[in-house]
Amino acid sequence: MEENKNGIETKSRRSDAIQKGITNFRADSSQLYERHHELTDGLRQMETGGPIFDSKIVKLVWNVDDVARELECSVRHVRKLVSENKIPYLKIGRLVRFSPLRVREWLQKGGTR
Repeated sequence: MEENKNGIETKSRRSDAIQKGITNFRADSSQLYERHHELTDGLRQMETGGPIFDSKIVKLVWNVDDVARELECSVRHVRKLVSENKIPYLKIGRLVRFSPLRVREWLQKGGTR
């Protein structure tokens, strides 16, 4: 009988530990979610000669689609700017990537390299 009693107590302890773990996970994920929004809001409010993160896209590296969305133009036009070397970009193998900071600086200079 003691084995069953101990077994039941062990199952109860495991169940309590699992419930506690789930509760802690939910609390941690909620805090991370709130902190993520605080950071992204802070980035949007940063100013260095104007709000550089006051944009539709908050990423460290952009692809062609992101630049087209930011410039409100077609992807084809962005590719043309790249082929004519008119916009600052970086090639990583076959991939074309852009620094949001460099693109915004380029725009502030009037879009000339």
